[in-house]
Amino acid sequence: MFDNRSWKRLFVILVGITVVGLASEGFAEPPRRRRDVIVHHVPHRGRVVRRPPVGHRPVWAGHRKYFYHRGAFYRRRPPGYVVVRAPVGAVVAAIPIGCVTFFVGGHSYYYYGGVYYRRVPSGYVVVEAPRQSVIVDQVPSPGVGESVSVTAAILNVRSGPGKNHPVIHQVRQGDRLLIEGHAPGWFYVKLPSGRFGWVMTEFTDQLLSDASG
Repeated sequence: MFDNRSWKRLFVILVGITVVGLASEGFAEPPRRRRDVIVHHVPHRGRVVRRPPVGHRPVWAGHRKYFYHRGAFYRRRPPGYVVVRAPVGAVVAAIPIGCVTFFVGGHSYYYYGGVYYRRVPSGYVVVEAPRQSVIVDQVPSPGVGESVSVTAAILNVRSGPGKNHPVIHQVRQGDRLLIEGHAPGWFYVKLPSGRFGWVMTEFTDQLLSDASG
């Protein structure tokens, strides 16, 4: 049986363990082995639009001009604008709501849609991913039986999921493809002609189904 003094000692020990645990969880840097899954909805790289979205802002990286909107960078490439990889060194005035803030090596980073930023006096500068980065994107992808549209001007259709497979056909921007299967970075699709083949996912965009009811 515990006497009053023993119970008090046990209580103090439990409180101490709880406080230490909360402190280590709340203030330590994120464990390197931890993999946080983040969902950010941004346009696929390679997607072509006639004009940048309303509310875009011009930004510069060296002598190159880009157009920035909600985490996506566009470049002028006739006959429109294409979504490109975020240029390191570009400074944007603001980053999208929903960005993730984390600390590595005593420095704060901001993450959104595959792009890492650091705070600078004029805004936020695009930087390379830190080596200790623990963030993984998980962008919802269409499933089998759903459709995607082609965003590239011309997209190669291959006999297998990889650039080492021969091109068997080509589809054009706006063509609708029915998904029949998946592989990392690739869709196995049914073409408008009725043929089948593999296309790269980054040059497609999900088609929303029509509302009903």
